[in-house]
Amino acid sequence: WQPGNPDHLQTAQLSGIAAAVAVLLGAPFAAAFFATEVMYRRRPIVEKLMFSLISALVAFFLTDVFSAGHTAIFEVETHYVPPSDLPYFGVLALMSVVISLLSIFFRLLRGRFDHAFHHRLPGVYTRHLVGAALTAVVAISVAWFTQRTGLTQNGLELVLGPGESTIDAALAGELTIAVALIALGAKMIATLTTITSGGSAGLLVPSLFFGTMVASAFADWFNYEPMMLIVPAMTASLVSLVNVPLAAILFTVEVFGSVYMVPALVVLVVTELLAHDNSIYRTQRETYDSRQILPGVSIRRVRMPASWAG
Repeated sequence: WQPGNPDHLQTAQLSGIAAAVAVLLGAPFAAAFFATEVMYRRRPIVEKLMFSLISALVAFFLTDVFSAGHTAIFEVETHYVPPSDLPYFGVLALMSVVISLLSIFFRLLRGRFDHAFHHRLPGVYTRHLVGAALTAVVAISVAWFTQRTGLTQNGLELVLGPGESTIDAALAGELTIAVALIALGAKMIATLTTITSGGSAGLLVPSLFFGTMVASAFADWFNYEPMMLIVPAMTASLVSLVNVPLAAILFTVEVFGSVYMVPALVVLVVTELLAHDNSIYRTQRETYDSRQILPGVSIRRVRMPASWAG
């Protein structure tokens, strides 16, 4: 099947993204806004939101039917209510600054990695093999070091996979500052070597992973329950790295409850001020007049002379 109108193809892609994210995160409304913000960040189109919302709700409903109940992506045994005092909001603001700077650094580092792989390794298969080898080296090194020092016996899980188990461990308060910082650095390098070498790796959950590791270190440092900082940190990472503020707020409320609305708004404001132009998705960095179709191939809208009309 092939649509005659390119706009219909974009609508189908939008709906597919929304459905996939709804099943992954268990948050259909956040999924609908996520898909719309990713594809139309520079062009607010409300009509498209309806299609992504329908798709996300249907996918969420079908998952409920065939899985005997939908579970959220992250497991939390005890839901903690965040405080509402000034020291807590001060920690949130400081944490948001760190996550914003980290997201900017990640984007710059991604550009360096991409340039290195594509200019020094022109062969596609060579890039794949080198990227896989570097990822394996990072994972094995972390596993060996953490086991040798007694930090954790699950070193491979800190690097390989999307990182859901490590995020669950962080929410349960099972990560120390050392483990969180090692996981943050190693996961960032492994993710970059994977995606810039041409490997397949989503960045939605890894972006949540980065924010979670920063929040785990802050929770241990300032003596807070990890969940109180991790949930706002997820909002901050979605805003600063993925650039989906509406989806970030909805994700927080749908998955963790409305009690985290105010902390999520605090980190949203700080990260938007510092990293509002930062994004991992090419569609958000394009303007209406200039658009990249493929790497190295782009189109540009130019003003037509009046004599050419018709």
